[in-house]
Amino acid sequence: MSVSCYLSSNSVKWLLQLTEWFVTVQCQCHLDNQGATDLIIDLIISNHSSRIFQEAIELAIALLDGGNSIVQVRYIYGNMCKYCCSVWPYSVHGL
Repeated sequence: MSVSCYLSSNSVKWLLQLTEWFVTVQCQCHLDNQGATDLIIDLIISNHSSRIFQEAIELAIALLDGGNSIVQVRYIYGNMCKYCCSVWPYSVHGL
């Protein structure tokens, strides 16, 4: 007999959702390791096209979807703080 015979339908659904989540997290971490978060921040900060800005935001949402804390820490605390600190004085000076 297969394992699924011993599991309730709710358990099977939960296992499928867990597997889907795990694959999503692996993909998000792979994209992050390949520099996707750096690209997103560069595009958001230096972009002059509303379409590219919108696509960068959509990619950021996809990378952070599901509460992937690995990517969140790298994205928010690693890169955003670094870029905000380097851009902030120039932004204030222009006001």
